[in-house]
Amino acid sequence: MRDGYLIESDENTWTLTELGHEAILRLPLDVLRNSREIVRLYSPLTSQQLLDVVYSRHPWFTGKAVRETRRAVTQPQVSPAVYTIGYERFLVDGFMDELLRCGIQRIIDVRNNPASRRYGFHGSTLSRICQSLDLEYQHFPSVGIPALERSGLGDTASYEGLFAMYESGILPAQGEVIAQIATLLVEKPSALMCMEADPDSCHRLRLAKAVAPVANLPIVHLGWPR
Repeated sequence: MRDGYLIESDENTWTLTELGHEAILRLPLDVLRNSREIVRLYSPLTSQQLLDVVYSRHPWFTGKAVRETRRAVTQPQVSPAVYTIGYERFLVDGFMDELLRCGIQRIIDVRNNPASRRYGFHGSTLSRICQSLDLEYQHFPSVGIPALERSGLGDTASYEGLFAMYESGILPAQGEVIAQIATLLVEKPSALMCMEADPDSCHRLRLAKAVAPVANLPIVHLGWPR
């Protein structure tokens, strides 16, 4: 639907658009065969029957079922820490799955500008997805690095200079926000989120080092290494 391939006929039915039919013609033969087999197997099912199939084969996905009686698993429980994560190597569904499996209950977005070309990671979209999964979402733009400061980076020295500027020029002015973030991290398992997969290549590591002594919590990087 996002890309114009489908339209919603009613709450249980989606229909291919003309653009969708054109896309089908460009599919590799093996993908087309698999898609037709999926349609053959599952199109006769009602939405409830399809949900029953998914829940029976993949119990993990019952953990966020609207009806609590359908929940066959409980969400992992973890102790608070200064968790950090980057979404660079994830699609949004895998990213959310990673957070839930790690027991995270809140995302703390530390990007200066929460825009992204990758679906699901724009701030407003991410907030909406979090809400549907009972995850909290909070954004603290002032502890991010403005895009202008990040332009033209291409080697180790330029990145080191950027992070040195961040530690000496941006973080010292953010004591109140750092205290707010520390309080959130202590309150419930929360993850500082930015884009880069490797925390060494991201300002969130420097932020985590500033927050950790205030929160009196260890730093734990999620989703890295892979």
